[in-house]
Order: sequence, then structure tokens, then C-alpha cells
Amino acid sequence: MVALSRFNPVQPGAQGMKVVATGLLGVRAGLFVLTRALEPRYPWLGLVKAFAEAAMVGGMADWFAVTALFRHPLGLPIPHTAIIPRNKDRIGLTLANFIRDNFLVARVVARRMRGIDVAAAAGRFLRAPSGEGTRIRRGGNIETLEGVHEDHCDFGNGLKPTYAVSWGDVSTAFHSTKIPNIEVHFEAMPQLKRMVKMPAMVKAFLGFSFMQSYLKRQIDRQPEGPTDEQRRNGYAVLIGVARNERNEVVRSRLRTPEGYSLTALTGLSIAQRVAKGEFKPGFQTPSSAFGADFVLQFDSVTREDLNS
Repeated sequence: MVALSRFNPVQPGAQGMKVVATGLLGVRAGLFVLTRALEPRYPWLGLVKAFAEAAMVGGMADWFAVTALFRHPLGLPIPHTAIIPRNKDRIGLTLANFIRDNFLVARVVARRMRGIDVAAAAGRFLRAPSGEGTRIRRGGNIETLEGVHEDHCDFGNGLKPTYAVSWGDVSTAFHSTKIPNIEVHFEAMPQLKRMVKMPAMVKAFLGFSFMQSYLKRQIDRQPEGPTDEQRRNGYAVLIGVARNERNEVVRSRLRTPEGYSLTALTGLSIAQRVAKGEFKPGFQTPSSAFGADFVLQFDSVTREDLNS
């Protein structure tokens, strides 16, 4: 289902609204002409004429002002009209510079990132009732996978069971790689296993608003994040598996610093590069903006191609 704005001129019904608006303007003009002709015989019509004249002038002024933003009224090349088409590049650049200079400044990004609790956000995401199914991508479209989808993966110390989760990479990885079928799996740690295997009745109960509020309060009471020592000693392992139509498989293993540290490093680097003007306008992921090897420039980040 697609939600449509009633004011989009290319949507169904917009033509009818245009006819109504034009018709009302015509009624005002006709009323003005009629009252002006009859006013000598009926002086009291002067009030009606004044109303019709004001409404007609106001309607024409509104029509001209709105039309002048997007095109030349009546096709006439009147100066200072078709403002947006003639200045769209300058408007876009001005907006980009404003966002860069006021929002993508390193100190602003750093201040905001200090207040982000990645672990709590992940917890809030994972504790959401999974009765809604797991989001995956099939044929380029995001779909819902019913039930529990299990698999296995070798993170470097033998095969481990995994569960599919609704993670952001299902959306962003498609834009970076154009791969049409994408799933994200987490290692089946005990906490995740308990949530995935939770009975449907319990999941439904956890979906009630009062239970959601309770769970959020419990999460907010947890520690803000790992200690400095835990961040120094921690690390993450990500496995990428790609399979083509001939069932040929390639695998790579990426090892990174602990998640908080990596987020700070990459986020600040991106903000600094954008502040220097090193960006492409429009929606971008880090890899589409700065290259597939962007993450490899950071200390303690290594990639191993397992098919080599």
C-alpha cells in the first residue's frame, strides 16, 4: 500500500481539486461582474461586490504566487517566475552547506554520539516482540519471514548456530551492493536463543503497551555501556557470505574493535570528511560514499578472504 498526499498534482483526484479551485475563482469573478452591473439599481449590492472583488483578487494572487514557484504563469516568461526550476541546484547546494556547517561538525557529532547507547538500542530492538516475523530481503524487496530461521556459521572457532534477525543491514546493504537477497544472522547466544524460542503467547503478552513501557524502563536502568578496559579488549567478528545463481560461494571475515569504539571512530571520520566537502549528495551508506574498503583504514580492523 502506498500513502499518497492529497496535494500531489500527479495523484488521483488532484485534477478534480484543480477544477474545483478554478471553478470557485470563476464564481467569484462572475459574482463581481454581476454585482458591479446591478449595483446602480441595488446599492446594497456594493457590499457583495466588495466581498467578491477581494476574494477574486486574493485567489488570483495566491494562484500566481504558487504557480510562479514552479513554472511560468500561463507560459509567459515573466521575470522572477519558475523560481525553483531555475535555482534548484543553488537551493540544493545551499541546503547541503547549511547541514554540513551546522550539523555535521565534528564537535557536534561527537557530543551526540556520547549520548548514544548502542547496546541499549540493540537490546530495545531485540526485545521487540518477534511475532511480527523477521525482516529479510528477497528479490530486492523487504519481506517478513514467519517463524524462526536457523542456520550456522564459523566465526573462526568452529560452526556455531545462528538465528536470522531484523537488522538494519537488510535495508542498507542492498543500497551498497545491489544484492537482491539479504539476511542478517546473529550467533545464537543464550539470551537471543531464549527470546527466539519464546512461546507465541508470551511474545503477544510482551507486545502490550504496559509491558513495552516496563521493558524500556528495565533497559534504561542498565549500565550505560562497557568500561574503558572492556572497550579496549573487546572485538567483533562479522562473516560475509555471498552466493550467485550458479551456487558459487565466497566468504570473508571482518574483525573490528568493540562496537562502541568502532562507531566513534567511523562516525567522526565520516563527519570530518563531509565537513571538508568530501561527500556525494543524496542518500549514501558509508561504503557507497567512501568505498567498500572504508572500514579497513581504521586500526585493528582486518579482513580475511576465506576463499583465498
